[in-house]
Amino acid sequence: MDQFRLFYHFNHAYNRELSDDLIDYLASPKNRDLGVVKYQPKSLQRDTLDLSPHPT
Repeated sequence: MDQFRLFYHFNHAYNRELSDDLIDYLASPKNRDLGVVKYQPKSLQRDTLDLSPHPT
């Protein structure tokens, strides 16, 4: 995959005034087909690390 293809798609969306923020555009669920943000199924996601002084 061409690594700059995402900028091409964002540039066209920006010129059509559909988006003005690159990160929001790339992370949008409707743009998943661009393959920029890799979504993991719940079964593969790690639990968040609890950094509190006394974790339960």
